[in-house]
Amino acid sequence: MLNPNILWHVLQLLIFLVLSMYFLISVFTDSIIVKKPEFLVRLVLHIIALTVTVCLFMTEISPYLNHKLGILIIFLITYIFYRSVTKRKVIFLTFLLFVLINIQLNSLLLAWTTLDFHIFPHLIEYEYGDFMLLSSIYCIFMFSIVYFSLAKPYKRIVDENIVMNSTKFFLWLPALFFLTTGILTSTLDKIAGVTKEFLLPLALLNIFSIVAYHATLRAIVDNYDASLERERLSAVTNQLKLWETQYKTLHNKIDADARARHDWRQHIITIMGYVETKDLSGLDDYLSEYKEKYLFHDKPPVCDVLSLNMLFQYYQREADELGISLTINSVAFAQCPILVTDLTILFGNLLENAIEGCDKLTAKDKYIHLKILRKPGRLSFLCENPIEENLMLTNGKINSTKEDGGIGLSSIQGIVEKYDGQLKIDTTGQLFRIYAFLQYET
Repeated sequence: MLNPNILWHVLQLLIFLVLSMYFLISVFTDSIIVKKPEFLVRLVLHIIALTVTVCLFMTEISPYLNHKLGILIIFLITYIFYRSVTKRKVIFLTFLLFVLINIQLNSLLLAWTTLDFHIFPHLIEYEYGDFMLLSSIYCIFMFSIVYFSLAKPYKRIVDENIVMNSTKFFLWLPALFFLTTGILTSTLDKIAGVTKEFLLPLALLNIFSIVAYHATLRAIVDNYDASLERERLSAVTNQLKLWETQYKTLHNKIDADARARHDWRQHIITIMGYVETKDLSGLDDYLSEYKEKYLFHDKPPVCDVLSLNMLFQYYQREADELGISLTINSVAFAQCPILVTDLTILFGNLLENAIEGCDKLTAKDKYIHLKILRKPGRLSFLCENPIEENLMLTNGKINSTKEDGGIGLSSIQGIVEKYDGQLKIDTTGQLFRIYAFLQYET
């Protein structure tokens, strides 16, 4: 028959589970992959499995008392539940899991140290009832602090899928604290147990861990924002270079026109000489030479936004110099809600990567076809060009061999996701195709 005293342990566990599930749902609201009824069923099964684990392994009256095995089973059960209801990366789940387990473990340790002061009478008939009550209070208190300090920045990291090579190792910090607390607890048990002398060190360790968690999340978010700002600055810098190139081109055109007007009198005299002598063949040769030397060949405008048109013409000239045939269909961007800076980054990286890929080809047939289509509430594009060899894809993304890890494609992906769009890459044969669409309110 079940000992009724075990209900105190179940009550403490349920308090922890309610708090942890609240944290989970708050952070992963937009990432839950199952419908609400199914989620509730899995949640109930999860709670039952954890309750059985506590009853079997985690109390002084458990038939198979083994705290380490119990914690391992709880960890595995919770991890399986998280993975079954969310679609985010493993590293996000383990961070939250270790944070919550640390709250539970530290609540129990603080309760032991507090009871060792012997200032609390036995308010509850069960010997460990006061311990369960104190640990529940500590759990609620620490959870509140952790939730209000971590939930908002952590939700942004999860929603925006922020995993950068330079900061992702920070997300393993709670696991390090869990390991440290476990080693500390084992050492204390071997020496003299958890006594009142350890209340202050444990409290300071908890405070330090919470501060470290908050600093970790802020560092990840700030580093990500700084990266985005560098990309924006790079886009602005590239745009300024385009304007400078366009200005120099315009200045050269003005100079050429000025020289042409200055020399026009001499050209008129020469033309009149050919006419008087009726040397039509010489006149034709002279006019052809004049056209090639003095007339400026402008590319037809691609779009109705000056900066974007400058961007397209810049890459058109660069492609011409490399012997690449670049075709871009005309499209109207006026009054498009998508930011011009985002479009500059998008098409600039797209064309830069395509030209770089074509330039590596040894074959003569080098071309880039960029098709842009704008409909109400939607902007889509398809860019294709031949490549030297097949590119390897992982989860629909290119395994870049560049030192920067393929920042250009990452920037394109980021802008597409910013406007609730989708991006698809196809490397069938020796042809590279990238298709995407962006959505916006009309």
